[in-house]
Amino acid sequence: MIRRFASLAALSVASLTASFASADESAWAPPIITTVQQGAPAPFTGVLLTPEAVAKVIAEAKDCPRRTQVEVDKARGEEKARGEKAFADLKSDADRDRAVAKAGLEQRDASIKDLTSRLEKSEQARSNTWMFAGGGVLAGAALVVLTVLAVGAAN
Repeated sequence: MIRRFASLAALSVASLTASFASADESAWAPPIITTVQQGAPAPFTGVLLTPEAVAKVIAEAKDCPRRTQVEVDKARGEEKARGEKAFADLKSDADRDRAVAKAGLEQRDASIKDLTSRLEKSEQARSNTWMFAGGGVLAGAALVVLTVLAVGAAN
């Protein structure tokens, strides 16, 4: 990790200090590549890299797309795993909710069936109300007739 950071920092410094944009096009100079011997003065102001450092910077620059692709693939795999886990959790919750709802419906159906059978039994066991009403009317009429006859005989 530290090597990556150091490499990235070296690459950044090399790319940032190697050339600067200038509004004056006549002041722009093409990059200069020259060989300098140890102890000799540099022919320009800038960053001095050894051939090994230049090779390392070039190798890391060429390797950057592959590393980026590896990191993208890793992030994509992690996101896919999170998505699959969330989907599995939601599916499990839905299955559980479906089972609870089904059990509730079955219990309700059983309760309705029980209440229906109890209602049918109570309807069969109850006596005929028209017979009681008719009997009451007849008994009341007979009582009235007998009362009129008894009061008429007493007079």
